[in-house]
Amino acid sequence: MATLDTTARTAAVRGVQHRSFEFRDFEFRDEGNKGFTFDGVASVVDTPYEVRDQWGSFTETIAAGAFNKTLKDSKADVALFVNHDTRALPLATRLDGSLRLAADPHLRVTATLNPARPSVQEVRHAVNDGQARQMSIGFSVPEKRDEWSGDFSTRVIREVNLAETSIVWRGASPTTSGSMRSYNELLRSLNDASLTRDEYRRIAAHMQHRFADLFDNMIEDRLRDELAELLGLEGMSMDGEGPSVCVVDHTDNVVIYCCYGTGDDDMYQLSYEADADGNITLSSDAPIVVQPVTSYVPEPPETGDMAMRSDITERDRDSFARLDLLIADKPRLLLV
Repeated sequence: MATLDTTARTAAVRGVQHRSFEFRDFEFRDEGNKGFTFDGVASVVDTPYEVRDQWGSFTETIAAGAFNKTLKDSKADVALFVNHDTRALPLATRLDGSLRLAADPHLRVTATLNPARPSVQEVRHAVNDGQARQMSIGFSVPEKRDEWSGDFSTRVIREVNLAETSIVWRGASPTTSGSMRSYNELLRSLNDASLTRDEYRRIAAHMQHRFADLFDNMIEDRLRDELAELLGLEGMSMDGEGPSVCVVDHTDNVVIYCCYGTGDDDMYQLSYEADADGNITLSSDAPIVVQPVTSYVPEPPETGDMAMRSDITERDRDSFARLDLLIADKPRLLLV
């Protein structure tokens, strides 16, 4: 099965995307006076693979037939390059007949290469020596020709505008061309007219989750600071020296915390309010001691010499049930 190496949605301004696949069914043949022939699969279809970009990761599938429009368009000039270097001279092009594309159903590339060219000799040796291990495609997706799931975890591409194919030594890294490196880059991508409505929605969903996580982290930091001031302690220090307070968990209006270096091993619960700017107001009520409760999972009944264990298990189960009833009306922190 073909696998996707690390990939990225590169060149966002042009809407070009790259997908790289391990070589499968490839061959470099010496045709004598006719030159070299390279034959291989540039892209698989109906095969899910993972894509990671600046908005997270998702599972993508190029559907069978997605390349048909390009293949039927006699004016669609597709070229074969090395490492997507479209500034260099191509190894072969479709319009001059040296590059032939077919869907069988995977996208198959057959190129006739001139052995007199140093670039051809270089890539031939790289492929045969195992240094160039993948084929890759550069393409864009027409609007409404891809389908995203509601949570943007899966994408099915029904049609692509194939721009080029490449022999590559490895796929693009998501930590370089695929990640936003500044806020200005983010704004430029949002102004990219080539993005589809679904892509904009996916960006919005990602940013919503991202900002929610940032806001949650900010609330935790401010809760720690407010509790430290209330208790006359320091926020949790990295070296653990001196009395300090630690936020164990929090909801939208309740925080659970503990203190270190004070000789107090209890955890406490206190309500609070947070405004839209994340400003914290702790309740004036006295903190409530959190009663730890261990969740008990009995072992399955034993047979033979260990049959007695099941009786003990049932007795312990009843004891824990009664204990739970006694403290059911108190704040609890479940420790599984």
